[in-house]
Amino acid sequence: MANRRPTANYWDDHSPDDAIDERWPYDGPHSPETIINAGFALERLVRYMNNASQYPSRFDQPWQVHDILLGVHGALYGLGQLLDQCVTALDHVGTEETAYQAILDIKVARGLLGVPPDNKPFDKPKGLVAAVNKVVLGINHVEKREVQA
Repeated sequence: MANRRPTANYWDDHSPDDAIDERWPYDGPHSPETIINAGFALERLVRYMNNASQYPSRFDQPWQVHDILLGVHGALYGLGQLLDQCVTALDHVGTEETAYQAILDIKVARGLLGVPPDNKPFDKPKGLVAAVNKVVLGINHVEKREVQA
């Protein structure tokens, strides 16, 4: 599939989910190349969002920032699973010499992220995920207060 930019008319009939599913169908096919490309696409989406959101005048309602952070929050939660799966993959393909330190470093990064492990689904998030969650809830509260006023 060729990489192409969607036209303005594309977005009239398609959601961002459609664009992602077209390039990386959830059910595959999956290969190291498609997974690596998805990682680089994630970086490019963050780059786009950094560029696009740098001017405060682009926003005129708190809910717009809330919705951005809601998507970021969901992505952060998913990164916990991704980091766990990277540990499993390194454990599978690496040796103690090539993977041991990387596995330890990934586990530290996962801890900083703050997503509860799968085996503790009722634990509260900590770290970065908890901080973003607090902001999302706070903006939601501000938005409701403004509507009531």
